[in-house]
Amino acid sequence: MRVAAEVAPGDLDTLPERIAAAFVAETEPAGGGQTPFVVALIRSAASGEDAAMPLYAAAEREVTAAFRRVLGPGTEVYANLLTSLVIGVTFARHVARTGALAELDRDELVGYLVPAIRALLAPAVTAAQAAGQYSGPAG
Repeated sequence: MRVAAEVAPGDLDTLPERIAAAFVAETEPAGGGQTPFVVALIRSAASGEDAAMPLYAAAEREVTAAFRRVLGPGTEVYANLLTSLVIGVTFARHVARTGALAELDRDELVGYLVPAIRALLAPAVTAAQAAGQYSGPAG
């Protein structure tokens, strides 16, 4: 989830697109290559490996800190909800490997994730914009 620190800064209006694209890039093996770290972490946690939990907690802290920097204080729950969403999607696609999510190609997945992330983060983005933390173009 290191990508959170790189993706979060920028125009809040395009934050969902950046998150979705980065998430898919981070969790989808490039050209059948090595299993991405996030996928391996979720598989390890799902199999009950104790070593996975501290790594998961560290990733969660990183996402939460990135959101706090961009969206302001009080956004921890939104960061945790987003983390839960991407973990669930990753589990469906790369651990269970079943269902409609597992059948989507990368672009289709991004297309479904963007409105879900936008809806999930809407209250936090609106609050950040009202507080003057908005970093996008005017009006």
